[in-house]
Parts: sequence; structure tokens; C-alpha cells
Amino acid sequence: MKAHKPILDTRQNFWTLASIQSASIGIWGMVLGWHLAKDYSPNIAIGSICVGNLLLWFIGIGIISMASKR
Repeated sequence: MKAHKPILDTRQNFWTLASIQSASIGIWGMVLGWHLAKDYSPNIAIGSICVGNLLLWFIGIGIISMASKR
């Protein structure tokens, strides 16, 4: 059986991926943080954002551990 080579995308770099992330997620995250701070106290808003990011971090670690070959 022939081993497959990974496909390399040489047209994308760190800056293009970071700009896509900040344009799509960063703006909505700032709007969400503003609404949370307006409706609740800033302590509750910061706490809920930290807990949400922690949950996303655990999900990401789980996906990485399932996809890793070692």
C-alpha cells in the first residue's frame, strides 16, 4: 500500500489565518462581551467568558487527542 503525502498549502500563512479568525469570531466576541457587561456586571461577564473558553479548550484538547497518532 502506498503512503500518502500530506497536501501542503503554501498560500496561507499565519497572518491570513489570524485575519480570518479576528474578522469572523473576534468582532462577534467583542459584541457579546459588550452585551454581557451591559446586562450583567463586568465580573459575571468576564467569568462566563472564561468558563466558556475553558470548555472550548477542553473540547479542542479532546479532538486533538483523538486525532493524534501518538
